[in-house]
Amino acid sequence: MRRVYPRTWMLLMFIVHATMAGDFPSCNDPESGPCNQPGPPGCNDPKCCGQVCTVDPFCCVAEWDLLCVEIQSCQCFDWPYTCSIEDDGPPNDCYIEPKTIMDGDELEFSTLFTDTDGPSTTFCNSLPGDLQIWNDVWYIFSAENEGRLTLSCCNTVGFTAKLGLYPAGNIGDPIEPGFLPPNCVTYNPLVCRDDCLDGSENGAEIEADLAAGTQWLVRLGSSNQQTGVGKLRAFFDPVEVPCPGDFNQDGVVSGQDIGLFLVEWGECPGCQADFDQSGYVDGKDFGLMLTYWGPCG
Repeated sequence: MRRVYPRTWMLLMFIVHATMAGDFPSCNDPESGPCNQPGPPGCNDPKCCGQVCTVDPFCCVAEWDLLCVEIQSCQCFDWPYTCSIEDDGPPNDCYIEPKTIMDGDELEFSTLFTDTDGPSTTFCNSLPGDLQIWNDVWYIFSAENEGRLTLSCCNTVGFTAKLGLYPAGNIGDPIEPGFLPPNCVTYNPLVCRDDCLDGSENGAEIEADLAAGTQWLVRLGSSNQQTGVGKLRAFFDPVEVPCPGDFNQDGVVSGQDIGLFLVEWGECPGCQADFDQSGYVDGKDFGLMLTYWGPCG
């Protein structure tokens, strides 16, 4: 098996390549083979070789294997992003113009007259060899808080739908051409399904746990280049963030909580007031309590 190293060997590799500042000798070896074929370490295009080995040093120190070939298909080409919105097509046909979707929304959609501008994925192929999410439309969801997002078009469509969810950075980050690599053989989203969570095939449905402050591209398309209309629903279940120091659970850490804090003063392993988990409630814990002072959330 490849890419499973003892930590000492990984550390040695890191030191060597850090010292070399990304200059891999095998990238300048005239005996290296083509970048699009497996072979010995490195390949005969120094620029492409360096780009691949920055992603995965294994390709330059051990072997230029099939994974290195796949990486070069994504890293070594600057193919232009193309997506045209037809007059009768939806405005969110291209991922650079996603439509906002929020918790509780039920949005009507149409994939008629749409382009396909996202990459293939191995995560949801309803037909043998059908790795693409065809005729896609795009949405963007912002997770203000940590929680679980559910997206569904089940029981609203008359075609074989696919739903995918792609990380898109932090809330407010721009979505620019080339954000998703169309030249990669496959680029998998966080999650993708072509059926409902209950196993039925009358739509597509996905769930994902999202971190606070992140944004996500939602991709809705189909198998076998099918198109149609339907409704996309979004449900977001935020995680309740605990409020340390709010002993009376009124949503505020205030003077009323100090009296309850002092009740636990002294040796008290496992107590709520033992913020540093030292087994004692003392001055250090009181200092930590003050950092939580004020309204929770």
